Amino acid sequence: MQSVASAAHHTTAQVAATKAAAPVRTQTLADGSKAEIYELGAQHYLAEIVHSGQVLATLETKQHDAGLDANGVYVVLSADGVISAHE
Repeated sequence: MQSVASAAHHTTAQVAATKAAAPVRTQTLADGSKAEIYELGAQHYLAEIVHSGQVLATLETKQHDAGLDANGVYVVLSADGVISAHE
């Protein structure tokens, strides 16, 4: 079993690695923010929700979808890297 500290380091390292890479695509969301989508592997994507140059949220898929409610904007990142958002 992986420790919480180890799991946090693993995710932090992946986020740091995406900073050096360019997103595979960027998509504008319903509220005007942008989702920067990075491919980390097979069915493994990371999306950073960015508004005014600041990262507001991060979603990560790893063979399953991920989603969040960001102040009434519902964002889902699918395991194949497709993002959808609506108010």
